[in-house]
Amino acid sequence: MLSGNGPLVKVLTEALKQDLKRNKSNLNRPINLVSIETIIRDAYGYKKEIFSKRLDYTPGSGRVSFRSDAEPGSQHIIIFDEAQRAWNKSKMINPGPNGRKYWQDEYFSFSEPGLLLWDMNQQDWGVFVCLVGGGQEIHSGESGICKWLETIKSDSQFAGWHIYMSEEFKGAEYNSHNGVSIDEYSEYFKEQGRLTFDSSLHLTACQRSSRSNKVAKFVHELLECSTEEAKTLYDSFKTKFPIYITRDIERAKHKLRERRLFLKHRGFNLDGEDDDIRIGILMSSKAARLRPLGFEIKKVSEFLDKVSKWFLASGDNILSSNFLEIALNEFFVQGLELDLTAILWDADFRYNPETNSWTYWEFNGREWSFRMNDTETQNIKRFYMKNAYRVLLTRARAGMIIVVPEGSGCTNGCLDDKSRNPDFYDPTYNYLKSLGLIELP
Repeated sequence: MLSGNGPLVKVLTEALKQDLKRNKSNLNRPINLVSIETIIRDAYGYKKEIFSKRLDYTPGSGRVSFRSDAEPGSQHIIIFDEAQRAWNKSKMINPGPNGRKYWQDEYFSFSEPGLLLWDMNQQDWGVFVCLVGGGQEIHSGESGICKWLETIKSDSQFAGWHIYMSEEFKGAEYNSHNGVSIDEYSEYFKEQGRLTFDSSLHLTACQRSSRSNKVAKFVHELLECSTEEAKTLYDSFKTKFPIYITRDIERAKHKLRERRLFLKHRGFNLDGEDDDIRIGILMSSKAARLRPLGFEIKKVSEFLDKVSKWFLASGDNILSSNFLEIALNEFFVQGLELDLTAILWDADFRYNPETNSWTYWEFNGREWSFRMNDTETQNIKRFYMKNAYRVLLTRARAGMIIVVPEGSGCTNGCLDDKSRNPDFYDPTYNYLKSLGLIELP
């Protein structure tokens, strides 16, 4: 299995190692913890292997070839998790300050799907199983499942590949941020006889939210500002999957702990171990003004080695999610889940009642800025931030609390902190309240 999601790889690898150790007495063979790391691989490391062992590229030429002294990769079947987050060509060339650099050359030929497909193409057969989350591209350079289809269509060396997918991919959430739709590719591949639609390839029941399969649909309508549709959906599952709202993080913490005990006593955790019921606090990677509430943005590069403790350590470990002292963002939690969550909603993503839409704001160290005169950039930024909140709002399995701060206080008629003006927060809170969410007393 491959994934470009480093935290997911860390947590899954550690969880499997712990499970093997716990159950080693039931195994009929010696356990090999190292083998887990060869089965679950970081896509960055796999790309590095391709560059260092199999791909021959002359910078500036745009030409690639298979090295004469190389052997094809050993994998014929690869499961690519979070495939919608695969990088486009520009991101491969320019990964940014935190990315792992391979070729910074404008003539380099491949996007990430292109590179992986090229590598598999050196073998006599191969299968890619792409696991895709709709509307969950959360960073620049992530171009969705359309990039995989575009790659196969545009390069003749991939003419032998056949595509199997669900018709659910025709939903708008699978389109790319520039409006390119799945339909544009599916018609082309159908005419060529290279596309098969198979409904069994779509996960129709939401496994994350065991209490209701309608939560993801509700979150979609919430983010699309479809008020009536969202209210109707929430009314249909609120007794099974409660969603609370509050302005007070301490009340939210108290409610999380209370609900955790409630779930334990109701037998929600079948194993009977306290720490198997996970609670935790989430925030977006652009939530810059939650420091007064005690929460700082965690960078993946700095917290990656600790993320498995956040998800797996017992509640008396201060790094544990259950300790409720560290909030993680969308890059840490995508593909993973907790039982109960509190989502801190900052002024980076605001509801505008006049237009019934969301706007994206970026903090520059002094104030929040809005790209009013750059519609294209605003639309792209809003696309990724909407998906970030989609991820945050769909991590819980049994309920969640949305915390929208009240903002700054006022002294002598003046705001104590202009960067936390209540006007930045009140419309969002009022919108969520209008959906019928339960206010914490």
